[in-house]
Amino acid sequence: MAGIQELYYWNSALLTVVRTVSQRLYYFESPNFGPGFCINSGSPPSVSTLTLLALYFSSHPLFTSQKMSAQLRTDRVRAIGLIKFRSDLSSDDLKANGVRLVEVVKNIPLIQQNLLKYEVTFKKEKLATTLASDLGLRETEAGMMVLVEATSHEKIREALTCPEYKKIIAGALEHATTAENYTWFSGEFLTVIDK
Repeated sequence: MAGIQELYYWNSALLTVVRTVSQRLYYFESPNFGPGFCINSGSPPSVSTLTLLALYFSSHPLFTSQKMSAQLRTDRVRAIGLIKFRSDLSSDDLKANGVRLVEVVKNIPLIQQNLLKYEVTFKKEKLATTLASDLGLRETEAGMMVLVEATSHEKIREALTCPEYKKIIAGALEHATTAENYTWFSGEFLTVIDK
């Protein structure tokens, strides 16, 4: 596996770097698909071959460099809440409610204990046209996004299902939105740019 060569080709209009590790093994980095490797068609590799490859990948600088950083994060996970507000709420109402929400959330012990991040984003378009319209997309009906991060989905679940936080959700459902217009989902993420 010595003598790694590099060659470049265009794939889906994006430059992909391919390193020929051996005659049958190729390592690739693609903005579309991320880093990985593939084995050229032929007979399946043996268990001993795969073991050697695993050792090689775990120790070779080619596969442990910064270039491999565009992968799903393993140190934290996320949950995102999306809310469509009632049409009779003004921007001032939403801002005032948002300030109150932040103060209440900051004082919930399980939120402080379990979460690494709690962010609230309000939809606010300051330009003559919206970003969605400039991109040729349908306008979102969501007026607010809540983003939380923790070291595990279990910690997020414990924090957001505690009685104190459920009171916040009940208040939102009573005064600002409906169950059909308020949702959460859990997910894993990768960081592409973080300056």
